[in-house]
Amino acid sequence: MVDRDHLAFLGHFWGRLLGGVDDPLGFSLPSEVLGLIGITVGAGVASGVVKSSKDARAPVRIAASDTTDPPRFGQMFLLEEGEFADRVVDITKLQNFVFTLTLVVAYVALSIDMIGNVESAADITGLPKFSSSFLTLLGISHAAHVVGKIPNQTGSSPGLTLANRQAIAAAPPAGWAPRNTQT
Repeated sequence: MVDRDHLAFLGHFWGRLLGGVDDPLGFSLPSEVLGLIGITVGAGVASGVVKSSKDARAPVRIAASDTTDPPRFGQMFLLEEGEFADRVVDITKLQNFVFTLTLVVAYVALSIDMIGNVESAADITGLPKFSSSFLTLLGISHAAHVVGKIPNQTGSSPGLTLANRQAIAAAPPAGWAPRNTQT
């Protein structure tokens, strides 16, 4: 997956390459950008570990999707476990998304401003720096998201779960309807 840091890096590289700079990769990466990469990679790995542990320990609590009950975009912000799975907003997911989107928009604006203030591609000597407060805020946001995944939600997930996905695909019970196609 290409994220904001990779896009900024690629944008600067291509701008310098097309601008005829001898060393298009000869620009610096601020420590804040390296911190962002570390936070996003670390949180992604930690989140995946928590999720796969829950998937293995309690598949009846984990909402699932497949071709009989395809996923929808909004599920990205919903609980994925317990009796309220796919019905209640997970505030840690929503908050993480909002903070990340805010940071992306701000960083793109910084990059555009920086590029607009140079006379040639050779003047681009590094990616823009930003306040370490934003890095701290993003770290807290990602940590809250990961920690928010740890507590077990009570009850079984209604509808398709990791535990019943194969059985329902083979022979759906009477009255069963995919939750992701209901209006």
